[in-house]
Amino acid sequence: MRAFTLIRLAAIASLAVVLPSALSAADEAANQLADAVIKASGGAVWPSVKRIRFSFVVEEPGKAEPLLVAKHDWDLATYMDTVEWKGKKVTIDVCDPESIKGDDAKAAMARWTNDSYWLVAPLQLKDKGVTLKSGGKKTVDGREFELLDVSFVNVGMTSADHYTLYIDPKTSLIAKWDYMPAADKKITSAWEDYQDFNGLKLATKHDFAGKVLLLKDIIVDR
Repeated sequence: MRAFTLIRLAAIASLAVVLPSALSAADEAANQLADAVIKASGGAVWPSVKRIRFSFVVEEPGKAEPLLVAKHDWDLATYMDTVEWKGKKVTIDVCDPESIKGDDAKAAMARWTNDSYWLVAPLQLKDKGVTLKSGGKKTVDGREFELLDVSFVNVGMTSADHYTLYIDPKTSLIAKWDYMPAADKKITSAWEDYQDFNGLKLATKHDFAGKVLLLKDIIVDR
């Protein structure tokens, strides 16, 4: 899984003006859908968020103990994240890849990249390097969704990843997504248990490849 290394540039990127004449109808629909998702997810307060603390927990059905608990203390003002997992505690600058040296620092960066994306991906749809494409409408199990295809250009640790987001037209929130790390591989994951955290509306539960991913202990400071 991937995330952007320029998270705090989301507010700046979202201010970029694209003339309607330069957009195809599909591009314009994709941008409008992304704007709706960002707004529903707390985009109005996202630029004022200073710090997010959260735990990324991986559980497997039938097992009493989590497979993983990774705790994050992410200072968005300084781009620093302190990660605690498996007996390690590492602080990294998530916007300075050249500063990431050593196995522990690289592992911490990988944790932040993965874990933060599950937390705030909806707020990053207009970040630099993101390519959006409208997928039209699709009905799944009697429920209609608006589809948004997301790909990347030279962004993050896994730029080749591709996603198709299923947007609930009633709430403008992501209901699920198809994650495609390769052209011949697709993993579908639900986005569930949305809660409000100081103005950010975030999904706190995902199923993923037979596991349950939980976002816990979330504290958002503004």
